[in-house]
Amino acid sequence: MAWDQSRTARLLQTVEKRVRWVSDGSVLARGVESLATCVETLIGHSYVYRWLTATPEPNVIVIDLRETRIVGPFVRLAATVLESPERAWANSRLTSLATTGG
Repeated sequence: MAWDQSRTARLLQTVEKRVRWVSDGSVLARGVESLATCVETLIGHSYVYRWLTATPEPNVIVIDLRETRIVGPFVRLAATVLESPERAWANSRLTSLATTGG
């Protein structure tokens, strides 16, 4: 899965668009946009992300790290940490303001 198609990237892009729409031209909106772009770039171009999301070669055995005892808890923790802000955004007042326009 490419970074642009991931849930985290879509969340950051949605937050960026809605904040820009709510407060077009404000310093806060530019700061959030800059932060979202920076985080997206850092994660998308990191070696670890590219290594984890690379398409496996046909003769390579693929192991689901979520099912391992050592790495599994960290993968589940990362999934939980990334899902919490997404749920908070979906249920926030800012989302309803951005969606309804007021």
